[in-house]
Amino acid sequence: MQKFQGALLVIISSIAFGTMAVLAPLAYKAGATPITLLFLRFLIAGVIMVGWMLVRRIPFPHGKTLLGLIAIGGVWYVAQTLAYFTALSMTAAGLVGLLLYLYPAIVALIGAIAFRERLSKAKLGALGLALLGTAFTLKPDGDGFSLGIVLALTAAFLYAGYIVVGGKLMEKVDIRSATAVIMLSTGVSFGGIVAIRGFQAPNEISGWVAIAATVICSIIALGTFFAGLEKVGSTNAAILSTTEPFVTVGLAAWWLGERLEFSQLLGGILILFAVIFLTRAGLEENQKLAEN
Repeated sequence: MQKFQGALLVIISSIAFGTMAVLAPLAYKAGATPITLLFLRFLIAGVIMVGWMLVRRIPFPHGKTLLGLIAIGGVWYVAQTLAYFTALSMTAAGLVGLLLYLYPAIVALIGAIAFRERLSKAKLGALGLALLGTAFTLKPDGDGFSLGIVLALTAAFLYAGYIVVGGKLMEKVDIRSATAVIMLSTGVSFGGIVAIRGFQAPNEISGWVAIAATVICSIIALGTFFAGLEKVGSTNAAILSTTEPFVTVGLAAWWLGERLEFSQLLGGILILFAVIFLTRAGLEENQKLAEN
């Protein structure tokens, strides 16, 4: 029963994350900018998370770890989310959501190149599958290399780096407190950008509803993911999270009228299979290390 509850919580988290990618274009159509949306999303969600930590008496990180998390949130995560949400203003939400899921393959490549981690046959096969899926998704014979696509790929690379660097820091602290610090510092940084570029509010009520829903989805996504993670473990949570891009593609077709070509859907499926294979390969390697 606990495993089922955990799986359900992670799936709810994936639905919430996937929904945010579709809410963003709705806010943009009402006159909001990506910077304004991200400022409100991270600042409000970050303040709520910090308040929740205080109520639950969860300790805050300190020292160099705290400074590192602030730097990751205030610089790195700002760049990643800005690239991703700007891509959503230029390219189909479903396609952007699928391309983001290249990040596990990129993480494996970073590990092999930067940390000399061994690439097993399973991982090499998964990387080849991800590369093939990308080729199908991008349609190089058409308009596959627009600025929106470049930004989506940039977001995937930046998120992979965030996972690698942030993962090292989060080993030392409670993941909930680390996430709260990152979100709040991200919101503060976007506040600085808004102060320079200007706050562009939606000119329609629908835009405010989309922004409010984005903030709510952020809180639900994080809360249910952490709760589910404790029940099913990181590997199963990672695999279950691959439902996120399917949610984005489905909602984009329903709410926004987007239609991806068959080759793009096929490419997305190949990318998600690569994620599952990489996750399982990592689990098997960890089990072998534990046995030795």
